Amino acid sequence: MPELPDITIYLEALESRVGHQRLDGIRIAKPFVLRSVDPPVSATEGRLVRGVERLGKRIVMVLEGDLFVILHLMIAGRLRWRPAGAAIPKGNGLAAFDFPTGSLVLTEAGKKRRASLHLVQGRGQLMTHDAGGIDVLEEDLAAFRARLTSEKPSPIRACSAGLATRIQTRSFTPHVSHPWPSPRGSRPRRWSVSTARCAPRCKSGSTASAARPVMGSQPR
Repeated sequence: MPELPDITIYLEALESRVGHQRLDGIRIAKPFVLRSVDPPVSATEGRLVRGVERLGKRIVMVLEGDLFVILHLMIAGRLRWRPAGAAIPKGNGLAAFDFPTGSLVLTEAGKKRRASLHLVQGRGQLMTHDAGGIDVLEEDLAAFRARLTSEKPSPIRACSAGLATRIQTRSFTPHVSHPWPSPRGSRPRRWSVSTARCAPRCKSGSTASAARPVMGSQPR
């Protein structure tokens, strides 16, 4: 699952490549990836990209005219920067976003297709895609502790199920442990989250490849 490190790298790479560029159009190779019908895809043609934002685990391209393109990569979705007009790969290619300087190609490995693309008009509609919870980069420790302990499930379930935070980095954390209150006179108990339980493994059995950059060469 692309988490905070992946999303941060994507935002930086996208800003340098598509920021203040005109989106010539969006090509859809697999219709299921498009999860909205209004506004239509054609509404994005010729619009200037005002910026790139993060909404939880979603990547958002802000277009002029208060139009937003929302990308959710899910588990195996990746973005690849290719020469302008590049063909969408057969099999795992889902869509392409064409710019004068290159094409941003959306791919997804595996047989199950979970990645999604939404187009919405207005920031109010954009916020309907906010999954809620707190952002661990914006809240202080007291607010994070209060939210984590407010849920009925145990802390480990809240962490692994994503009930407490919008962004998790478990794909890149081999082991996370935290002291938890224990009965007086007994040894402190610790709950832990291991990569074997919380992070999907690739064929090599390692989660390190999840952070592999896929955007290609540096912008020209």
